Amino acid sequence: MTVALVRMAHTWVHTWDMAIGAGIDSTIPPDLVEADFAASPPAFMDSARRAGVFGPAIDVDADADPQAVLLALYGRRIPGNG
Repeated sequence: MTVALVRMAHTWVHTWDMAIGAGIDSTIPPDLVEADFAASPPAFMDSARRAGVFGPAIDVDADADPQAVLLALYGRRIPGNG
């Protein structure tokens, strides 16, 4: 994951956090979700999690949308999904 992609992910994850807190639209553009999946190999995610960069992955339903799956990888609990 490049520095630019780390910063992108940091920005949109915290923007999502603020949107949830404010009760406004928290939709992340699908192209950003796709780019993050492509740039976040499991080894990176595991290493970052061990370093405390973000919390443990959260389980989501098998039919969860890509945004919910990605946010769960970053340790974000999706409202209405446990």
